[in-house]
Amino acid sequence: MGHVHVNAYIKNEKAELVLEQILVDTGATYTVLSLKRIEEVGAVKIPSYEMDENE
Repeated sequence: MGHVHVNAYIKNEKAELVLEQILVDTGATYTVLSLKRIEEVGAVKIPSYEMDENE
């Protein structure tokens, strides 16, 4: 086991973003980006959901 780093290219109609040597969680289900990066490329933001402690 080791750390996995990659160059990531995120492209949309609005822009293309290159993130160099980012650390990858190989077991993750979702990719998480900062709001700033999402807005830069015009990516789709999935609404957040807060769970009620009684659920």
